[in-house]
Amino acid sequence: MIELSEPRTIKGTGAAAAAEKKIIKNPAGRTARIIPVAGGKGGVGKTMFVSNLGIQLARNGYRTCIIDLDIGGSNLHTYMGIKNTSPGIGDFLLAEKGHLSNYPITTSVNNLSLITGDQLIPGLSSVKRAARKRLITEIFELNFDFILLDLGSGTYSMVTDFFLLSNRGICVTAPEHGAILNTFAFLKNIVFRLFQLNFISEEARDVLEEARIRDETGKFPSFWDILNWLAENNKESAFYFKTMLEKIKPAIVFNMVEAPTDIKYLSDLTSLVYSKLIVETDILGYIVRHKMIAQSVKSRMPLSIQNPSLRAVQNIGKMSERLIANRLENKPLFDVGKYASSLDETAARLRSAPEFEQKNSEKKGMASAQTQSRKFKPGTRSTSANALQKSLINRSQPLPSHMSKSGSGLAQRLFGHPSVDRQMKKSLQQLMSGRLPLSL
Repeated sequence: MIELSEPRTIKGTGAAAAAEKKIIKNPAGRTARIIPVAGGKGGVGKTMFVSNLGIQLARNGYRTCIIDLDIGGSNLHTYMGIKNTSPGIGDFLLAEKGHLSNYPITTSVNNLSLITGDQLIPGLSSVKRAARKRLITEIFELNFDFILLDLGSGTYSMVTDFFLLSNRGICVTAPEHGAILNTFAFLKNIVFRLFQLNFISEEARDVLEEARIRDETGKFPSFWDILNWLAENNKESAFYFKTMLEKIKPAIVFNMVEAPTDIKYLSDLTSLVYSKLIVETDILGYIVRHKMIAQSVKSRMPLSIQNPSLRAVQNIGKMSERLIANRLENKPLFDVGKYASSLDETAARLRSAPEFEQKNSEKKGMASAQTQSRKFKPGTRSTSANALQKSLINRSQPLPSHMSKSGSGLAQRLFGHPSVDRQMKKSLQQLMSGRLPLSL
């Protein structure tokens, strides 16, 4: 059995420690809260949510800026009812100089500003690392209380790296299998990217590269397998791995909810994310489906302005209140000053090292018992890994893995949730008692 005690110094933790200190204060003394918003797939209502959440925060007196970072598909201005005639993110990236603070434009809502997207500028779908680093630095310099980042769909570096600007980013999803699976895939890529941006140890990075390859059974190793391997072979990296996983806690927004039974999908998602990625998610709230939502987009009028009494708007209002009440600092999960390259560039850099060819040939020719024991063995865990799992499970809130497959466990957890209104509580009571209400 390997005794795991926290080491005095861990190679690679300096970057994370430095990142935690990079919290920008505005003149009013408040902390600039950067909140990235992403979705595993398109069409789940991410941009609708960002626009209306921004309005709700602004109406509560907080200086808010919503930024369209959906490169190649920007349309946040449309949801705000604003013509895209002002310079935006595309112009900023092409200019290669100047400050992002010159780009926010005012909206019809007091305290709410908007930075538009790429204005259909071709060739911006792949933003180079230097440009991303410059943009990230400038975002931290903006003087607002809340900064909402409307990210694109997918898992390319323009999305993953900006999502990691906060340890409490938001994922918007919907009650359908495709959306749930895409959200899980997105979060899996987020966790991989998190470690690629922070692990300095070449050995630890090699483990991550191997974990991206299917085993002989066609399955990918889980993060429990990675934790197991590190606990046996690299205790320092194991503790660093554990520490980073405890820092990230993405929030889930469940959109297009039509019936309390839809929470079965949410139960599946939170359980899957924890069991495979060792990441605990937070349920920020839900949004009830309504035909007025689609109509507001067609009319180019934000839902919160067009129909502020609509239940969906009230759902978003409750989520804004939760964000305001949450005093936890949103911290970047990597050191912006040592910002790494994209996934492919990171792997290429490792492979371009002079010793890689020699090491690679040695790996192919080695067949000793020691080499075999250092390979991933999905489904098996060492005593050390189990000890780490127990320490991870010691959380203040019920964990997704404890929820029943029927969703009744999640229903019980949601019953006291701040975002749940009276009508939803009544339906949840029926669900917990075994009766299945057909609608909200």
